[in-house]
Amino acid sequence: MDTTNLLKSKRFDGELLYWRTDSHWSSYGAYQVYLEACNILKISPVVSIQKFSAQELFVLWDLGAKLDPPVKERSKVVSIQRNAKLEFQNELVKFKEEHDNKNEATLHVGSRVIFKNPAAEHKQKLILFGDSFAEYRPYYLTAMFAETFSEVHFVWHSSLDYKYIDLISPDIVISELAERFVTRLPTDTVDIDKFASDKLDSFLSHRSE
Repeated sequence: MDTTNLLKSKRFDGELLYWRTDSHWSSYGAYQVYLEACNILKISPVVSIQKFSAQELFVLWDLGAKLDPPVKERSKVVSIQRNAKLEFQNELVKFKEEHDNKNEATLHVGSRVIFKNPAAEHKQKLILFGDSFAEYRPYYLTAMFAETFSEVHFVWHSSLDYKYIDLISPDIVISELAERFVTRLPTDTVDIDKFASDKLDSFLSHRSE
């Protein structure tokens, strides 16, 4: 689905869809896309997500960081994770978490995590291939789907790993990609675990030079 018209229709209903200093959806913007995805899938959404607790924080978002001097923005950041539990992180995610490199952009693609939620209404298994609008951390689309389905796999990549899909046998597969990444032509041969391992090896070798 193309979210352009959807987000335009929600533009003036009281909440920012994007922060002024960020190229990503706000939690509210992501929630509108989540609702539309649930509508397409013909499943009931977790409507209480929009009422989850939020913190008012001054955040240095990606566009604000490019200004001189950098500009932080007062933002309402919603904590989405409730019932879903993180069950798995691949070596790339573990490295970022253990070495406080969570925002290292060169290490995002290749991240893979699994959330499980026995309390979820929908007992399906979902694989979400996406980018920073989905996220491996518990916010945006990944966290919303993790509160909705009993098992959610997030893979940060523009291509589908068909062997991984065959291995997991999901009920639903979603591919999410921001427009700025459409130049990254997908392939049919990506092996996400090998990709992540090679990415980490390359990062460590360059850091040691």
